[in-house]
Amino acid sequence: ESRFSLNETRSKLDDSASNAEDIRSIGEQVPAFEPGRHLLNRRIIVTGAGSGIGYAAAILFACHGANLVLCDLDGEKLQGAIDFIRNGPGRDHKQWLRKRSGEFYLADSGPHQCVALAGDVTDPEYVKRVIETAVDKFGGIDD
Repeated sequence: ESRFSLNETRSKLDDSASNAEDIRSIGEQVPAFEPGRHLLNRRIIVTGAGSGIGYAAAILFACHGANLVLCDLDGEKLQGAIDFIRNGPGRDHKQWLRKRSGEFYLADSGPHQCVALAGDVTDPEYVKRVIETAVDKFGGIDD
């Protein structure tokens, strides 16, 4: 059973088009994000880095030159993330990652560093080790 009639749906689409124009005009007022500048040498902890959003975030942060401490329950998946960051997708990362502006870094060729610790973020001792690793390796964590 449909929640909206055809006319109600058309009305909502018309409203959406108007909202899209409002959003676009707001977006024009926001300064453009320049890749490689905001995250370069930032110190970041990424939880869930073995898969999903955490994995994607870790790769993105590494591409922008951040220093990372990667965390995940699954050590094998975490190793996969580290391997991908260090080696790219199996071909020259400059061809794989087309830069638009600024500089992107992937693998050890860039200025970023990446370490990984498998464990459970609900375990206070593990969290303490993660933070200590970030402090020891990178001098702290950026907010």
